[in-house]
Amino acid sequence: MRESMAIPRGTTKEGYEIQFGTNHIAEKEGSDVRIVNLTSEARRFAPSGEIIFDKAKPNTLGPWALYGHSKLANILYTCELAARYPNITSVSSHPGFVETDLYSSTKETNLVVKYLKPLLGFMVMQTVAQGARNQLWAVTTTKDKLQNGGQYKPIANLHIRNDHTSDEKLAGRLWDWTQQEFVAKGY
Repeated sequence: MRESMAIPRGTTKEGYEIQFGTNHIAEKEGSDVRIVNLTSEARRFAPSGEIIFDKAKPNTLGPWALYGHSKLANILYTCELAARYPNITSVSSHPGFVETDLYSSTKETNLVVKYLKPLLGFMVMQTVAQGARNQLWAVTTTKDKLQNGGQYKPIANLHIRNDHTSDEKLAGRLWDWTQQEFVAKGY
């Protein structure tokens, strides 16, 4: 990757000021642009592996199904991002079971979180620093070790998508719906 700093005036072949063109605009030969989306194995809780496009339906689902739904959407969107922009390496990363405040909202309503986590959590839960390792690996490993659109479990383990996470038609539909929502909201 080329960079330039405080060099004499000039322009790129495209007509940009040389430093701006090199450091900001240029498609750098051999560039390695990556997007790492955080996901979760809780995606398995998504209702029948579907994406809910009807804004009223979520009112009929519990919190874990809704969380799973959001994480399935992260995976499918990452897959579609990889399909539409193959020059950008896009992967999703499950951090593992990490000891964070994310569980606090379900502490009183989920028996597993309320009773088993305090008893057995120390055996399966990771620290936040440990939970960041999979994402850090995905950002720093050599590009040839990543599968564009892949979903990785800790650490560096490619999940073979043979379930609803491999539904290309659903991923495309989610992409289109998301873009429409962005436009409607003025993003």
